[in-house]
Amino acid sequence: MIAARQGNRARAEELFRTLENLPASDEACLLYTAVTRPEACQADRLCWLGIVAGELGQREEAVRLLRQALAKGYAFNYLHYQWGADSLRAFPAFRELMRPRG
Repeated sequence: MIAARQGNRARAEELFRTLENLPASDEACLLYTAVTRPEACQADRLCWLGIVAGELGQREEAVRLLRQALAKGYAFNYLHYQWGADSLRAFPAFRELMRPRG
């Protein structure tokens, strides 16, 4: 995400592809999330992919990935306050995703 924010699109896309291709059972992913449940690792990874996609201007893709992250168990309240999602806050599809329910 930092590479994208700094305007280093090539590096951000390279890191995006690396993260995208990281198997959910990969030990590094499990260490990063500090959990042993693969589905939690997948949710974290999908969230970060969505945030990076948003920083790269791929807003539809970002919302799709974030929707998947939430479906895999990423905490709604974490995403609501995730500063990395700032580039998406004005996007209608993201606003709909983040709309309070219940």
